[in-house]
Parts: sequence; C-alpha cells; structure tokens
Amino acid sequence: MPHYIHIAASVTSAVFGALCNLNLSFSTPNTSKFNRRFKRIVVVIVEAVVIAIVVVVVVVVVVIVIVVVVVVVVIVVIVVVVVVALVIVVLIVIVVVVIVVVVVVVVVVVVVSSSNSSSNSSSSNSSCSTSSSSTSSTSSSCCSSCCC
Repeated sequence: MPHYIHIAASVTSAVFGALCNLNLSFSTPNTSKFNRRFKRIVVVIVEAVVIAIVVVVVVVVVVIVIVVVVVVVVIVVIVVVVVVALVIVVLIVIVVVVIVVVVVVVVVVVVVSSSNSSSNSSSSNSSCSTSSSSTSSTSSSCCSSCCC
C-alpha cells in the first residue's frame, strides 16, 4: 500500500510542479528552489491525505466486520434460545399427555373393576338365594362359596 501512496504523491507533485513552472517561468532564479519546496510540501500533504483515507477505510471496514459479527452472534443466540424454548414446551406437552393418559387408564381400571365386582356379587347372591330355596345342602355350599 505505501507504494501506491508514493505514486499518488509523485503524480500530484508533478502536476503541481508543472502548474508552478507555468506560473513562475518568468520569475527570479529562486523559482526552482521554491518549486522544490512546494513539491515537498505537496508530497507530504498528499501522503498525509492518502494515509488518512486508508486509515478511514480500514476503520470503516473493521467496524462493519464487527457489526456483522455481532449481528450474526445475536441471531445465533436468538435461534438457540427459541430452539431450547420449543424443546422445553414439547417436553412439557409430552409429560402432560403421559400424566393424562395414566390418570385415564387408572380411572378406567377402577371403574371397570368396581362394576365387575358389584355385578359378580349380585349374580352370586341371586344364585345363592335360588339355590337356598331349593335345598338346604346346596344352600350351605352356595353360601360358603359366595360368602352370604
């Protein structure tokens, strides 16, 4: 990059030197001394301007890169948080569904077993009562089997 700075400074110096020679060609013998000083000043100014432009461009590029990196990091963090939240919601839904299924199964089992036991006891009692009315020996065996 400094090579380009010197080229730009030399071109600018040559242009200003040519303009200076045109304007001061009928001047005193100190004109060439003035031209050399003027060229040096122009070279220094052009180098300073080019360096300032390069520094500004580099700073702008670095700031843009930093902003892009920060934006990408923020987007990645947001995506990770959303994914984790979705996983947590799915797990909660699965747990709730499992709990509901277990409760429904337990209720169904309890209802079915209680209805079966009441139905069995009423049918046993009816058979006992019909048997007991027919003979007494059957009645005692029936009562012992159905606990009447």
